[in-house]
Amino acid sequence: MNRKFFFYIFFLLVLLPASAQVTSVNTTIFWDTSLSMKTRDLDKDLGILQKIFKRTPNQKVQLVLLNNTAEEEEFTITSGDWSTLKTVLTQQSYDGAANYSLLEGMAKNPKVYFFTDGIKVLANDYLSLPEKSFIINSNPNSDTQFLKQAALISRSRLMDFTANFVKNKGSVESVINTSDQVKGTIYVDNKPAINVKVVVKGTAEGVLTDANGQFAISAKQGDSLVITSREKSTFKIMAISEITNLDIFLKGNIVALDEVILVENQQEATLVVTGYGTENKEKLGYNVTTLGEDRIAAVEVTAEEVLANKVAGLDVRPQEELGTQGGGLGRAVIRGGRTINASEFALVVIDNVPQQRSANFFGSQNVSEFNFIDPNNIAEITVLKSLAATNRFGSEGSNGAILITTKTGKYDGAKAKKGDRALLKNNIYTEDQSASLNVETPLVRALNASKSLEEAYDTYITLRNFNSTSSEFYLNAFNYFHTKDKTKAAMILSNIIEIYPNDLAKLRAVSLSLWKIEAYDAILTLSNHIIKKYPTEVQTYLDRALVYKAQKDYQKAFKELLALYKGSGNSGLQTKGVLKTIEREIRNLVSSHPNAINTFGLEDKLLNAIKFKVRAVFQWSDPSAEFNIQFVNPQNRFFNWEHNNTANADRIQEEITEGYANEEFEFYGDINGKWIINIAAEAAQKDYANPLVMKCSLYKNFGYSNQQHEEIVVAFPREGGKIKIKTLEVN
Repeated sequence: MNRKFFFYIFFLLVLLPASAQVTSVNTTIFWDTSLSMKTRDLDKDLGILQKIFKRTPNQKVQLVLLNNTAEEEEFTITSGDWSTLKTVLTQQSYDGAANYSLLEGMAKNPKVYFFTDGIKVLANDYLSLPEKSFIINSNPNSDTQFLKQAALISRSRLMDFTANFVKNKGSVESVINTSDQVKGTIYVDNKPAINVKVVVKGTAEGVLTDANGQFAISAKQGDSLVITSREKSTFKIMAISEITNLDIFLKGNIVALDEVILVENQQEATLVVTGYGTENKEKLGYNVTTLGEDRIAAVEVTAEEVLANKVAGLDVRPQEELGTQGGGLGRAVIRGGRTINASEFALVVIDNVPQQRSANFFGSQNVSEFNFIDPNNIAEITVLKSLAATNRFGSEGSNGAILITTKTGKYDGAKAKKGDRALLKNNIYTEDQSASLNVETPLVRALNASKSLEEAYDTYITLRNFNSTSSEFYLNAFNYFHTKDKTKAAMILSNIIEIYPNDLAKLRAVSLSLWKIEAYDAILTLSNHIIKKYPTEVQTYLDRALVYKAQKDYQKAFKELLALYKGSGNSGLQTKGVLKTIEREIRNLVSSHPNAINTFGLEDKLLNAIKFKVRAVFQWSDPSAEFNIQFVNPQNRFFNWEHNNTANADRIQEEITEGYANEEFEFYGDINGKWIINIAAEAAQKDYANPLVMKCSLYKNFGYSNQQHEEIVVAFPREGGKIKIKTLEVN
């Protein structure tokens, strides 16, 4: 026995009883069974217990097994025989993350021994122990600082058998809080990029980004970072300002110097309508978004539906939503426009002819209507934001312009294509509608082959040895167990938090997955952890409000949503990406639960109910993920909403920088019949480790007295796939 260990045992068994006499000889043992404790020195821990029971051979023991739950058992020790307790401790499977706050008030006995490594994963977690407890650590991979702090606060005594071990300080997280550190994330084509080299200009040594695109480097204000990637063929130099937490975006196969971009591999020019005719998009000094005929679905019956949710920064509301004032294209608003005593709405131009704009000043109710536009006759629509529109249309374009080119305006009528124009768009759904399209992973197949739940869990533990750091592995195991044992499922999922406590995309994957088992308290705890780590992540604030709603704490949900709507909470939050969702949630809460909410002083608009036959709100765990949401209508036509770098690169970058991953769709009008909703995820790049989890909040008869609501959560494997999430009957 080494001298250090002998000293601790001597101190525990000889010196302590002389100074801490108690009337009861009973003992409480807190035993950490989280995943990180796999590397504990079990012999040392059991050796301490052996000495305790030799010293006090007759007693009762309260055992609490701790990971993401705290399970309690009672044992009676007679004549020093603690073999039953020893067997239980020896046969423990280490799984899940430790939640220390669960132990508060649990100790029933005056003698308390807590065997743990101190690895705290949740930012708001804490350890509360009775005075004169013992905290014992035999795990070399421990958080000594937390253990010392916990012992000091609770006036307990720390026995750390690993004090002479050198702790692992090589991770990004270990250096980001040191002085003169610049940290950030590098995205190439809107995906976090691994092995991108970051060097301070004028120095020789640098750092490489990790699997999540993150880096931390010693630098100071005024230095310049040189960012290079041979694999991605990209290079950039940028000066460091006062901002030390950077999101840096690069494009692959280009060279960027001080924001001047040189394209190395020239491709065919992309032509767009500018108001002056067609131009090469790459030559323009402003952003132009064009929707061609292929982006117009057969289910869209008005021009407003053609544009809704397809152009970042454009807000087009249906007429039903704005009541007597009307809505539609005549009241379209493009983000960034500002007006004083004038119309705030975008200018609509049809076949190069500017139309009369709606007025909203001095109480005017003059609304321009564009219901006469047939979506089937639209060849393309271009949205010009304020600069581009002002260049072409002067002050009339100060709030942006929407240019509509019709087929009859683009082609001579005699040359127009004949026949069913919907058929020409190649949007007939030909897949087997009875197929589930679900993706079954090899792990789930292996678990399904088990003869019992216990055998399945043993299989999971065995396979974990080969997948110990794979978040996809834990998500797949969760998806198997969530219908069979919710406690085990939550424990398995918490391993991701234990391994990646600072990885936002993985934490959001866990948060969305927990909706599957309605673990609302766990979602709240995790949301608070994310907000503390990422205080400008607006999506998590919205998620937290929705959890309060699910818990039927409607006033708390209303208060949180209203703070987001007014911008009265965190001043750094960018809410515009989720503002439509926030407003609709407020209006639905007010109309559905008027007696549970204090609406005093609420603006009139928020007091009015908003109604749709179907409302679908989608959230996803990783804003850089690429996928398509597909809607198939009762006429067997489909519409795809694309979230990828080919169709929506600007939108994806906006999600990353503003901290949201959310979109919603609403069905109204004559839509009765069977609808199908599919999600198709593209394969993740080989060096990108983040999983994709998506949640769909689906409402039928939204805003009506018979409103129905369900949450649908799906997880995709790295190789992608297509999942049918709902077959929906609308009547």
